[in-house]
Amino acid sequence: MRVLFRCYAIATIVVFLFEASPAAFGQVSFGIGSPAEQLAEERISQQLASRDVFIYEKIPLDKFAQLLRDRYSINVEIDQRALEDFGIGTQTPLSIHLLDATLESALNVALDPVELTWMIRDESLVITTPEEAESQLETRLYPVRDLVVLKRDGKVETDFDTLIRAITSTIRADSWTEVGGPGSIEPQAASVSLIICQAREAHLQIEWLLTAIREVRDRQGILPVSSSSRPHTVSRSTPRPIRRYSASANANWQMPRVYE
Repeated sequence: MRVLFRCYAIATIVVFLFEASPAAFGQVSFGIGSPAEQLAEERISQQLASRDVFIYEKIPLDKFAQLLRDRYSINVEIDQRALEDFGIGTQTPLSIHLLDATLESALNVALDPVELTWMIRDESLVITTPEEAESQLETRLYPVRDLVVLKRDGKVETDFDTLIRAITSTIRADSWTEVGGPGSIEPQAASVSLIICQAREAHLQIEWLLTAIREVRDRQGILPVSSSSRPHTVSRSTPRPIRRYSASANANWQMPRVYE
């Protein structure tokens, strides 16, 4: 609860300093943190998207981590405390055979068979357990003016409810505060944004979902309401029951398919 309060408090301060603009929608979300932390995270994210050849047979985990440090010039740490709790050592062998893949994909392929995962924390790429990764919440700010500002009966209003229900019912439905989970999602009328506190993997899924929604809107030729309009904010209604799904927390998430 203390972590959730801190996430929300920091984000609330930042959101009122943030002025949303149409150009902001090119970026799906904004991290909440110091400039140094955000710069380090951006460097790691860029390296995660780089493509390379990964062919290793039973390479020890600690040597794999050192290889990544040397090749990509980023901080790579092994969360030994979390691994020890599950009886996993740094000599655990990893095997991977990818001829052309991103570093992110290579990490997933190498770590999943030994029930490990990775996350970005403290300016480092951290190899840890799924349980530990899920417990680490990250707060992000999502500009959503183009998705929630609507024109109805000649009036411009803001409907956060529909988008919030779409997110909480399809992205890890059992991980939100409404159903006893750690994740939170709150609308901020001042910047027409959502403040979401969730695990990193959930944020990736949310970004993909919002990107897919925008792609469908654009394909249908639906134009967002002009940012010059002054919307009337519709207050958030009582939360509706959230549909649960039985997918594993570690199941691979795929971006929703867009049909013509």
